[in-house]
Amino acid sequence: MSRSASYSSGSTSARFKKLEGCRRSAFEMLDKPAMRPLPAHRYQIAKWREVKVNIDDRVDYEHRLDSVPYTMVGAEVEIRATATSIEILHKSERVASHVRSYGPKGTYPSCGARRDEGPKRQQTRDA
Repeated sequence: MSRSASYSSGSTSARFKKLEGCRRSAFEMLDKPAMRPLPAHRYQIAKWREVKVNIDDRVDYEHRLDSVPYTMVGAEVEIRATATSIEILHKSERVASHVRSYGPKGTYPSCGARRDEGPKRQQTRDA
């Protein structure tokens, strides 16, 4: 039997030629004790971007605007975007998190507010 044929047979109990044991015994001794269960949540690929907070307390990511605390106006922040969420971080601390929107460009997906509602939001903050 050729060497390639023995590999393709898929036998885990065939004895090694130059080592002690077989694939199964090597797995049981080395790999199995080190194995852990899979994480409860799938890994999400994230994109990172540094931006400056606009005067209207929003950050722009892919032409969609998300809000941050108004005290952050003018600050440099990082955006971590996954397929489902947008996180805004300042000095490695999360300051806002929103469900990611794929709506029309230029919209305010995080709170449903329109641009003309800005002064109303400002009045409620000062009250």
